[in-house]
Amino acid sequence: MGIRDVLQRKKHLSTGLAIGLVVLGVGGIVWQLMANSADSRKRVPNDFYTVDDGQTWFTAPATNLAPFDRDGKQAVKAWVYQCGPKKFVGYLERYTPEARQTLAAEPPAPVGSVSGEKVKGAEVAARKAAANPAAAMNASMNGKEYKRPGEKEWTKITDRRKVAEIMMVKCPDGSGTPTAMMP
Repeated sequence: MGIRDVLQRKKHLSTGLAIGLVVLGVGGIVWQLMANSADSRKRVPNDFYTVDDGQTWFTAPATNLAPFDRDGKQAVKAWVYQCGPKKFVGYLERYTPEARQTLAAEPPAPVGSVSGEKVKGAEVAARKAAANPAAAMNASMNGKEYKRPGEKEWTKITDRRKVAEIMMVKCPDGSGTPTAMMP
């Protein structure tokens, strides 16, 4: 007598087994979805940032739009590299004020008022840009500036030749190729 014969004779057993398997399957899927959603807040990647032109650096969530305020100083993104045991900042990155305003804009609200308060011209412009995905994409692609630590002037990303030179990081002592560090 095989399993098939038993299941055909005892229909209630086969029905209960089928229902049990479906419940286990759905329970497993729900458990996995809940575990992934709970952990997703902890999985925001970090980036390196600096407030002192690359002399020191710290990690913070990559969702920050540099420059941002940290303890009263302006923090910008720091690209950290390593040559042998020595770690150093290869170059710095930030958004232009206009690009940062576009990317940091709140979701659109009725133009002219927010909770009954009047909205100033710059805020209206930022809200209009937030409603325009093309403006946000343009700001994220063309609104960045770069420089090496110690340099005074920032170079806009639209100066592709100069930005390529800045991003061509070399070991301070000239030996070998540096390795990019991840936070």
